[in-house]
Amino acid sequence: MTEAGYRAYKAERNNTGEVQGVGPTMLTDPHLQTEADRLGGAWKPLPNMTVGFSVLQQNIEIYHLYRGLVAYNAGPTPSPAGLAAGETYAHDVLAKEKAWATKLGIPSVQR
Repeated sequence: MTEAGYRAYKAERNNTGEVQGVGPTMLTDPHLQTEADRLGGAWKPLPNMTVGFSVLQQNIEIYHLYRGLVAYNAGPTPSPAGLAAGETYAHDVLAKEKAWATKLGIPSVQR
């Protein structure tokens, strides 16, 4: 996403209340987008990932690995459809993590 594209989206978001994921960590919550803006811009990879990975880390500390991934994708109190999507996301992330750990010859974070 470009800065101009982000600013156009943000104006639309402010007018309609509709949100979409922004940047590499797909920040959807307007408060998280604002936090990334404060760090330099939600459309920029470093501020975006700083905020997104911080949220992910907090979720994992609170809910542990699997449920932390679900909460990162679906929120802490998801709807049934959101929960299903979050669980699909968590399974996908964990499968990819295990595959990459194997390829790299390092221990998986999964116990």
